[in-house]
Amino acid sequence: MKQTRILLLALLIPTATYGQTQNQPPAPALSRADEMLKEWNEIGNKLIAMAQDFPEGKYDFKVQKDERTFALNLLHAAALDYVLIRRMSGAPLGLDFGEGDNPSRDQFKTKADVVKFVQEAVADGAKVIREQGDAGLDKTTKFFGNRLAHNSYIWTFAIEHSAEHYGQLVVYYRANNLIPPDSRRNAQTSQPASDTVFRDCPDCPVMVVIPAGNFTMGSSAEEKSWAASHGGSMGSVADEAPQHRVSLPSFALGKYDVTHGEYAAFARATGYSAGDGCGRGRAIFKWEKDPKLTWENPGQAQTDRDPVVCVSWQDAHAYIAWLNRKAHRGGAASANGPYRLPSEAEWEYAARAGTTTKFYWGDDDAAAPVHAWFNANSGCENVSGLFCDHGQTHPVGAKPPNAFGLYDMAGNVWQWTEDCYDNSYAGIPADGDANEAPSSDPKAKDGQGNCLRVDRGSSWMFPAWLLRPATRERNPAEYRNDIMGFRLARTLP
Repeated sequence: MKQTRILLLALLIPTATYGQTQNQPPAPALSRADEMLKEWNEIGNKLIAMAQDFPEGKYDFKVQKDERTFALNLLHAAALDYVLIRRMSGAPLGLDFGEGDNPSRDQFKTKADVVKFVQEAVADGAKVIREQGDAGLDKTTKFFGNRLAHNSYIWTFAIEHSAEHYGQLVVYYRANNLIPPDSRRNAQTSQPASDTVFRDCPDCPVMVVIPAGNFTMGSSAEEKSWAASHGGSMGSVADEAPQHRVSLPSFALGKYDVTHGEYAAFARATGYSAGDGCGRGRAIFKWEKDPKLTWENPGQAQTDRDPVVCVSWQDAHAYIAWLNRKAHRGGAASANGPYRLPSEAEWEYAARAGTTTKFYWGDDDAAAPVHAWFNANSGCENVSGLFCDHGQTHPVGAKPPNAFGLYDMAGNVWQWTEDCYDNSYAGIPADGDANEAPSSDPKAKDGQGNCLRVDRGSSWMFPAWLLRPATRERNPAEYRNDIMGFRLARTLP
């Protein structure tokens, strides 16, 4: 069996229920089994939708030497889950694959065969979770190699395994210039649904109203120590301090990163230059650019629903100026908006969405594959530190949103903010405004003495410890790379 890169070692943390109105009672906490069932059905239904949606002529049942075809990826995921379900239930559910993780390929000759098999695996797994409940999660079952493991560990392993294969199946969609069904569904339902979601014009991004509030910005000493022991260093997280309280008025933030299609509309309308190149791979830490790469051709296949990459802080401002002219119907737009980049404080407040944990979904980095695109599930190969080969972006909205209804605030692409970078929060505005004061630290400036600009959120190429809302990065304002995009903020009346 091809082992997954990250094993889920504990129960997935329930999604926080912050963001409810004061008049709404908090939703009752889900039991552990109900939370597990929710996660199981979420990834299972995505696999079923893909199985039903993908063109039968491209399923390809042939055995490949180095990689599984679309059909075999689906069968592998469902077959492994079947093995685990059988062991935990003690019942002869479905076909018996013994110790193997792949079904006999001879039994599956059509798309309908595969769809039926995946549907049965998801339904049987849900049935076992409901019947066994919380007590069943604490029992032990023989895992691979006949070692005993808690059922909660095995269930989360199966969920993560399916999530990894979902990421591999997305690659087949993009290779055939297709958009996965859940990404299409998110795009279709992204029209304003309430007073908290709006869109100013057809070319404008969907915006979410973020409530006024206050929060503690930065990371605790305990979180820094954790990050340093999970791939980082104390030096790399030292700029997440000192922790301080920030109070913010209500503002709006993009529901998604600005997409390739949205940026293309701007470029077509204005004739804006694609620039002098884009960084990729190890060159990004030398701020080097490949002149052959641009946002139109970033060295990875992109759909119009992927986040635009290879755009600088300056490019983002050019897009914003165009959008503000549209919002003012051709009139003179204010230098302050309404559209703009978010401040660093606004970004972190929105990313946390009321949480105080390491990640917006909780403290467990093992749950990251369910919530974010990063180096374990974005097609990366030969992962080494912060680098990998062959990874890429994914369509926006394919992962669950945070409690404010924002998608991809962790992973997929880094997001520019308005702020000048400083290596400490000492003296930073406490009202949520962007920091425009250049640092006295030469390392916080580019070669021309200009301040570096802060970017947040991490990307498809980086490891899980960087998915924390407190993580900070910085780059020159004119720099472009294939892991950097942006998300808009909007000043409210």
